[in-house]
Amino acid sequence: VGFAVDNGGGAAGVLNNCSFSNLSIIPLNKAPVVSTGSVATNSLSPITLGGSVTDDNFPAPPSMTTQWSMISGPGSVSFGNASAPATTATLSASGTYSLRLQADDTSVVAFKDLAFSAYATPVEQWQGTQFAATGGLSDPLAALSQDPDHDGLSNLMEYALGIDPEVAGTTNGKII
Repeated sequence: VGFAVDNGGGAAGVLNNCSFSNLSIIPLNKAPVVSTGSVATNSLSPITLGGSVTDDNFPAPPSMTTQWSMISGPGSVSFGNASAPATTATLSASGTYSLRLQADDTSVVAFKDLAFSAYATPVEQWQGTQFAATGGLSDPLAALSQDPDHDGLSNLMEYALGIDPEVAGTTNGKII
């Protein structure tokens, strides 16, 4: 804080006095600090969101609201409790999502974005990881009806049996 006092045209360099009554200094409000946490690679829906928000408790009395929202993604997101920093997100489709956690202390709004790739169903998670080197879910050989190892078992059957879809798993129709 700086104060300037004009001596009313008097001689230069003359010090002047100044007095204040009822002076109060109010701390400045700082923006809430928002953290989204992280999401593990190849996660399966519902996703655990470990967000957190801290604030300086200004303006007084303290009042804070938080809100999760979807910025982008291949499907929709349903939040367990969109107004809680730590919650869950259920995805309607597998893919890459961008979510935002926003905090508002009634004076300043702050936010942080979280980007991640995840799967909506266990079978899509299996397809994505088994065919990761060749494009994951977008690889035509990852389709559940395909048999990339030509052992007579479709990917769906290999998923159900826990067999590698790229390594033949049968001999004369019998699983080895």
